[in-house]
Amino acid sequence: MSVILDLSKLLIDRYINKDSFVIDATCGNGYDTNYLASKIKKVYTFDIQKKAIENAKILNKNFNNILYFYDGHEHIDKYIKTHLDLVVFNLGYLPNSDKSITTNFNTTKQAIEQSFGLLNRKKAIIIIVYHGHEAGELEAKQLSEYLSSIDKNEADIFEHKLINKPNTPPFIYEIIKR
Repeated sequence: MSVILDLSKLLIDRYINKDSFVIDATCGNGYDTNYLASKIKKVYTFDIQKKAIENAKILNKNFNNILYFYDGHEHIDKYIKTHLDLVVFNLGYLPNSDKSITTNFNTTKQAIEQSFGLLNRKKAIIIIVYHGHEAGELEAKQLSEYLSSIDKNEADIFEHKLINKPNTPPFIYEIIKR
């Protein structure tokens, strides 16, 4: 799995600079937020679990360029009006927490559509898909079908995955706005 996380950081670094505005659409325990906050101007981070926001605030207590939203990422348009260089999603569930609380395709699709509208040209949405559980398997299938249907004149979409590893390793979608 660390290979996928390393790859996600390489992809992230392609799209950001010190003046970037970025959304971490799934705050989780705050590790992506931490990585982003150390490199850019402003991170907007969302999560529906209070525990996730609390954990992220503890981890990122030394940063003052993070805005936390205790809300679902499908409500991005209620809070964010600025243009973005990057949006990052980690789909699945909060590690070391209630595994019945997961991301789901319908809210993820809404968040992708809203954030894509705010995305600068030639910038990206990075989606790390953890699909090794029942809800994740369904979400991955639906997401693949949805992303495959996006107009090629709107975005270039890549799928980065390990093909020689057992046990459903996570994979990454990279959506680049044209």
